Amino acid sequence: MTKKPKITIVTPSYNQGEYIERTILSVLSQDYPNLEYIVIDGASTDNSVDVIKKYNDKIDYWVSEPDKGQSDAINKGFEKSSGDILGWLNSDDYLLENVLEKVANFNWTEKVGAIVGIGHKVDSNDKIIYTPNVPELTFEALLDWVHYSHFMQPACFFSRKAWETAGPLNIDLEYSMDIDLWLKIAKQFEFKKIDHPIAHALIHDRAKNTAEREKVIIETSLLINDYGAQDIAKKNLTIMTNHLLRYQNAYHKLKKVPLLNYMLKPIARLINKKSKIN
Repeated sequence: MTKKPKITIVTPSYNQGEYIERTILSVLSQDYPNLEYIVIDGASTDNSVDVIKKYNDKIDYWVSEPDKGQSDAINKGFEKSSGDILGWLNSDDYLLENVLEKVANFNWTEKVGAIVGIGHKVDSNDKIIYTPNVPELTFEALLDWVHYSHFMQPACFFSRKAWETAGPLNIDLEYSMDIDLWLKIAKQFEFKKIDHPIAHALIHDRAKNTAEREKVIIETSLLINDYGAQDIAKKNLTIMTNHLLRYQNAYHKLKKVPLLNYMLKPIARLINKKSKIN
């Protein structure tokens, strides 16, 4: 029998003790013979480390130490990795049953840099709240991430070659580091879809993509502007600015005026801004 490719999954975590055990179990319970699992904790002050220690004999590598944020933790994890196929699973997301076999059995040609399965956003009761429709996975389509072609990050896996070519993650990006990676991969490799549910992303009050949606859109828009898609970026930020102005009274009542002002600034930054990314 041909040996199965090694799949590495990295879980970055910080003070996610409420969720991380389910994340870990969703990885360790995969019926896959060649799995490497790495957990990078950012010196959590809750019970996260106690949970991780419960599975010490099953996790290939873990550490709990200060880092520079989520992207830095993921980069540190992949530096320790040896897998042929890579992916990361945040500590409040989880894989569905026996999905790594599907990932491994995909036709990973030299041209394929990443594959994207079906991902769902779910609530605390596992009720599906949102499932993105992914019409295209080209570089041009991914530039219009906010309003056109996007997918759930935990449902994406990429090749070692793609990571070595396009990585590491940009630690200066707080919300859109994954989109930056997808764009860099898509410039040189093909993205492919697999019609199979892969992962769930949990919606909760402390999830960045849920609690700070406005910041996600703003940073993503600035990123794609740097890639040269200025019209798309301006469209996104114009919509967001109109939204913020419409609800500015609510921001004032919530005493979030500094946040409002912070989010209104990027539209001005886009005027005649030139691309910084080659």
